[in-house]
Amino acid sequence: MVLTSGITGGRPVARQEIRVFYQDQDLMNLFLLGVIRLQEVDESKTISWFQIAGIHGRPYVAYDGAEPAVDGGGYCAHSTLQFPTWHRPYLALMEQEIYKCMIQVANEYTNSEKKAKYLEVAKKFPYWDWAANGDIPDFISQQLTVELDTPNGLKTVPNPLYQYKFQKKGTTFGTLPERAKVWDGYNYTLRSPRSNGQTVVSTPEDIERQMASNRADLRTRVYNLLVNSKGYWSFSHDGWSGNPPVTTRDSIESIHGNLHNFIGRQGGHMSSPDFAAFDPIFWFHHCNVDRLFAIWQDTRAMGYTYPELAKWSELKPQDKSVRLRIDVNLMYGSQAAPFAAIIPDLFKRTPEVNANTTVDPTKLSIIKEHKTSATPAKEVAAKAMSAQAQRVVSPPPSVAAPIVKEYNEWTANITVEKYAIRKPFLVHIFLGKFDTTTSNWATDPNLVGTWSIFANDLDTTQCANCRNAAEQHKLIAGSIPLTRAIMKKGYELGALNREKIVPFLTNELHWRVTSLAQEDIKREDIPSLKVSVSRSVVVIPETLSEFPVWKPPVQEPTITIGRPGGAAEGE
Repeated sequence: MVLTSGITGGRPVARQEIRVFYQDQDLMNLFLLGVIRLQEVDESKTISWFQIAGIHGRPYVAYDGAEPAVDGGGYCAHSTLQFPTWHRPYLALMEQEIYKCMIQVANEYTNSEKKAKYLEVAKKFPYWDWAANGDIPDFISQQLTVELDTPNGLKTVPNPLYQYKFQKKGTTFGTLPERAKVWDGYNYTLRSPRSNGQTVVSTPEDIERQMASNRADLRTRVYNLLVNSKGYWSFSHDGWSGNPPVTTRDSIESIHGNLHNFIGRQGGHMSSPDFAAFDPIFWFHHCNVDRLFAIWQDTRAMGYTYPELAKWSELKPQDKSVRLRIDVNLMYGSQAAPFAAIIPDLFKRTPEVNANTTVDPTKLSIIKEHKTSATPAKEVAAKAMSAQAQRVVSPPPSVAAPIVKEYNEWTANITVEKYAIRKPFLVHIFLGKFDTTTSNWATDPNLVGTWSIFANDLDTTQCANCRNAAEQHKLIAGSIPLTRAIMKKGYELGALNREKIVPFLTNELHWRVTSLAQEDIKREDIPSLKVSVSRSVVVIPETLSEFPVWKPPVQEPTITIGRPGGAAEGE
């Protein structure tokens, strides 16, 4: 029996952001060797990359003798209260098995100095903070091969973070309907796949364009969720019933779905719950989801200590939550909060602030150097850091402005049946005129943000939880913040009153729906789609250790009523 304990022994070691993790050359070398070792384990073995990844969806077989939780149709916990807590031990299982492989590799070095060095650096799984910096590092998205210092000397090997290569072809995922047999034809995982005339390849440039169009929206959604979500019900999952009342319709699950669909896109593994966990980037993404969950817990003094927060582990829960609020404000609020530009001193990094935070934004610069040939891990890290301009999270410049103590935060809220079109889809929110060409909507200059419905294709999946959700017409919800986009149109923070903004949004706010293949889905064909707009009075914090205080939202139905997919009062 496989026991999931995580990495045990000694004091908890902090999980690191992957760009920081990458700069430790020895650690990165050993980590890559550990991932390769696990990916090479025979797929028939319980402790293999294939079988651990398969817990998330296909091939829908019992893992280690544990019967599937839902009618024999898998262990899916999406759109349920268990979403964050289900993925936490799942992540710990993969982490512990990679760590074991890292230790195995370290012990194979005959040079005692190297062996001791690698045993010393072995650490936990890294996370990718896509909210602080949404650019995917090239060593994940671009670099096909890497040169590593192995126990048998320097070797050039396929990059295990770029893709996972399946050991078998055909019948790998069990019985597939005819339309889904394309998955059995792939030798490796794909992201935003496209044919190059000879084979199907990933297209990272398409992913980068869509991520760039949603970078600000992702950061703002994460910040608003961390500061405004009051209870576990609303924070944890995207399921929506309208009861109990909540201060936000967004959730960690709702936000996380964007990353899946932006990376996988049409036909990629990440955009299908059945296949997502086979892609190595799934694990860095979900490590960050788990981190945000832990931060949310600790900022509410719930007493749970996450390894990344080890610096504050000796503090009382209340004191720790104060330190974490400083971290959240520095990492996300300095860029996401609409009031950041008019109160720059709030985010000033004084010596006292530096002593009370774990955040070092200079370490989250983009590591970008497009490589398609073999490059030593050490060399790439050094060259990339020196060659690229440092793009960091830093306080905005000082701007003279009148004192504002509170303002109206405007939000577009979306609810829809999860399986309204029986497969994943996207809802695009615009402010102003937008391109009439459907394929340009995801990167339109007036796009405020995209809400992604991360779902299986009902016609091909065996997921019982998914089928039950469809039969029950399960509603899900998400939000797109509008305030910063409104301010870019010339409105000042202190002038976002309803008398001005309601007429403006009535004329300028638009929404459209597409499939992942960028097909236009008529709003009239989705009767469950309801887009509404709400405003909340937000009290601006006076210190960095405080969060802004959101007052109860008020719906403004005149903006959306009578429009296709628009909500009426109370919807």
